[in-house]
Amino acid sequence: CSGVKEGAATIPPAPKSGEKVNDSLDPCTDILTEGMFDAIVQPTSKEGKALFTYSGFCNAVTQYNAHHDEKFAQMGSEK
Repeated sequence: CSGVKEGAATIPPAPKSGEKVNDSLDPCTDILTEGMFDAIVQPTSKEGKALFTYSGFCNAVTQYNAHHDEKFAQMGSEK
């Protein structure tokens, strides 16, 4: 038994930034490129390399943004 109501959102909303959604930005091609991701995320084990991938990150961002009014890396301008 959980305290979550049936049909309630399972992903909590992000805090409002006050910025407008910038539909011209793609978080994975315009903001965090694969080269940047690889420079930041450097797992040392084979398992880590399998778990932390650029495509997995981009899929997670796409799914998150699809369910939120406040987007990850897609609000305001590139600056």
